[in-house]
Amino acid sequence: MEDSNLTVGEISSLVGVPKKEINKYIESKVVTAQKPNGQYLLPKQAVLFFAVICKDDINILPHSSKKEIWNKLLDVIDTSTGVEVQGRRIHFDPRIKDLWKAAKRYINFRSQFLVENPEILGGTPVIKGTRITAYSVRGWLKGDETIDDLSKEYPDIPPEAFEVAEFYAKSNPLYLYGRRKGLPR
Repeated sequence: MEDSNLTVGEISSLVGVPKKEINKYIESKVVTAQKPNGQYLLPKQAVLFFAVICKDDINILPHSSKKEIWNKLLDVIDTSTGVEVQGRRIHFDPRIKDLWKAAKRYINFRSQFLVENPEILGGTPVIKGTRITAYSVRGWLKGDETIDDLSKEYPDIPPEAFEVAEFYAKSNPLYLYGRRKGLPR
């Protein structure tokens, strides 16, 4: 989990855009995505794109303009300035800046605390140095457990590890009628 790419589910959870909408932009080739393990991965700038695209006056633009916005946003590192597309300045309002910070924080914690290794539980995401899966953390937190409870039970694991594991599992759910490629049988 070292790279800064995000799944459709993670972008959907961060920005609040339905997965179906994100997939529509991928399939229409407005945004570019990789599909190494059977699921789409997008660069972290996709968070900015979908936050910007949700604005009413931008959502009505033609695909070519949206593609140009996508290409401009791929170069964004800092949100203190906006981008210019077809003579129009797109500013990053405080909400978009907060989403960008949240995405970078999540990516940092994900790479710091989660690992997907085919040698560990068949590649199911686990908290580094353990066999605690992101999905078991999600299950515990959906039950009666809290992050404080888990931190007391596992004092060597920082609370942020449980937070990122829960977010990952919530954003990338397992389905009972199928399984993600690479998960154990």
